[in-house]
Amino acid sequence: MTAPVAEIFSSLAGEGPHVGRRQIFLRLAGCPVGCDYCDTPTDPQAPAEIERRPGEVVRLANPLTVEAVLTEIRGLEDRAPGHAHLALTGGEPLLYGKFLRELLPLVRETGLPIYLETAGVLPDALPPLLPFFDVVAADIKLPHHCGRAYWDESRRFLAICAGAGVELLVKVIFGLKTPWDEVERALRLVNGVAPEVEVTLQPIHGADGRPELAGEEMLRAHIRASALHRNLRVLPQVHRLVGIK
Repeated sequence: MTAPVAEIFSSLAGEGPHVGRRQIFLRLAGCPVGCDYCDTPTDPQAPAEIERRPGEVVRLANPLTVEAVLTEIRGLEDRAPGHAHLALTGGEPLLYGKFLRELLPLVRETGLPIYLETAGVLPDALPPLLPFFDVVAADIKLPHHCGRAYWDESRRFLAICAGAGVELLVKVIFGLKTPWDEVERALRLVNGVAPEVEVTLQPIHGADGRPELAGEEMLRAHIRASALHRNLRVLPQVHRLVGIK
């Protein structure tokens, strides 16, 4: 079984409540959404960039086998033990369910907890894989930024997670031009399905790595959003602010 891999590397988590924890990132290429702010490699035909040691990156032809990916994950953990999770990210990892059903039981044997970062728009792909995930961090994609509405898919996705006992986190990405009514609708959606879940409002970052919103604008966003959802934080992409992957 194979899948297109964009990157495998070790770094500090830069988003959400687990920010600052060291993770091994497995980024799978390809995504069905196409957000206008996306800054991650998603071309399934491009070579995989594999970090073996800090500053040492090799490029391998895609797609990669389960065995090849597992070897790289084990190597990163063996050389610098103490990662909090294997973070599956993308692109959209749930596009590759058959690949993950082979890989994740083997990752479990390494002792690494598994953290899924997902667009949350493929609810039918989630149930066979959900038992392997310790954390599911799901976006709610706003129509303004991806060209179509995914409200129903997001609602179904969160409902599956809410009943499964997994640690569920929700992220809503917004910027200066985002219609605030879409942010409000996302928060109401969360409240209707999983009202205790922590939501991160994440400002869009520009090409310079800085968030579009200034500190005062983030504070005002938190005040407005708190009227709809209490368990809330506003947090930029910390890894971009400090200049790491």
